[in-house]
Formats: sequence, C-alpha cells, structure tokens
Amino acid sequence: MAAISVCPFNLQKFFFLGFLPPKSEQRISILKRYRNTESPIILMDTPYRMTRLLEEVLKVFGKKRQVFLAADLTLKKEEVLQDTIEVVYKNMKNKKKEFILIIDKPTQRIWDLCLINLLKYIINYTLCRFSCQMQPLGLCEASAVRIYDQSILKHW
Repeated sequence: MAAISVCPFNLQKFFFLGFLPPKSEQRISILKRYRNTESPIILMDTPYRMTRLLEEVLKVFGKKRQVFLAADLTLKKEEVLQDTIEVVYKNMKNKKKEFILIIDKPTQRIWDLCLINLLKYIINYTLCRFSCQMQPLGLCEASAVRIYDQSILKHW
C-alpha cells in the first residue's frame, strides 16, 4: 500500500497481478496478455526473483516503458525509482530486495506514432499501386509523398 501511495502514476484504475508463477515461460505469457492494457500493472515477487522479473518486463514491455519500483520500503536502505525499465533494471540488477513494481500504461504518443506509420504504409502502398495513374497528372511519387507528409504534420 505504501508503494501505491507514493507512486506518481495515475492509479485510479490498475491491474494488480501480485505474485506471478515462478516459471519464466508462464510469467512471460501473463505479462504479454497485459502488455497493451490502458491501466498500470502492479507486480510483486520474492527478493531473489527481482532481477529476473525486471528482465522479463524489459523483454515483454520494451526498454522505454516507464516503471516505478519501491524496494525495502520503511527500512533504512529503502529505494524508490521511477524511470524507464531499462534504467531501473541497470540500477537494480543482481540486488535482492523486497519490492513492488508498477508498470505504467503505454504512452499515447506510442499509439499515435503507430497510427501515423500505418497511414504512411497505406499511402505508400497506394502510391506505388497507382503511380501509373499519377504520371499523366504530372505528379511524381516524391511529390505526392511530400504533399502527404505536409498534410499529416498539419493534422497531428
């Protein structure tokens, strides 16, 4: 409860997964199911599995996902870290501490970038497919792509 109260993420709604199974394959499978949820995920495990859990989160969620790690709370050696999973993993690698790990929801920017890339793919596919129809209009593919890029920048 202490970790939740000091975590800076919006925790009005979250998934509490608690202790995951001890086998790595099962843990990764569960993490993959929750990878794209729109709510933070709260995990805990034994001190000797902290490094392994951080490695698995890094593998499943990617190195740029924001996490909050509260370790040994209420003790003199208490540590609280908020950063990307990559940075937290590097700082906590091979340490054994009682901990709570909170994985933040994906940032909206990632989804926007995915949508833009999908739109670019669709437009590029369409441009390649109908390039023979653009030539009589005096448009080359590069001009059409430039017009498309400018219009995307205006609307995003």
